[in-house]
Amino acid sequence: MDLVRAPRAIRGLLLEDLVPFAIARWSTFHLTKARLNPSILKHLIAAGITTIVMYYTSTVFPVNYWYDALAYLLISLAGFLSILYSLGEFTARDVRFFLNTLNIKKLGHYVRGELSAEDKDQP
Repeated sequence: MDLVRAPRAIRGLLLEDLVPFAIARWSTFHLTKARLNPSILKHLIAAGITTIVMYYTSTVFPVNYWYDALAYLLISLAGFLSILYSLGEFTARDVRFFLNTLNIKKLGHYVRGELSAEDKDQP
């Protein structure tokens, strides 16, 4: 994407993402009277910083092949989680949970445990 069309694309993405978010928040508040969780702001800050860094990285190192996109994915995920960790939103317990979900055997135990607990709750 060239720099002439970039502002137009950014405005489009903002409208595409922020308008449905605002509508969903308004609907949720009116139905349940639930307030916005303040930790969402930490996620928005981390996402904004990651987006800006990755945008400028893509201008220096463009994505030419599929493995470039994979590298960008891993770098942006690592950056996002690092920022969340520095903000205190991502803890060692979250890392263990994430790594356990990548382990198929432990994930199977977790799902079976959740399903059996769900069966106990039903009359």
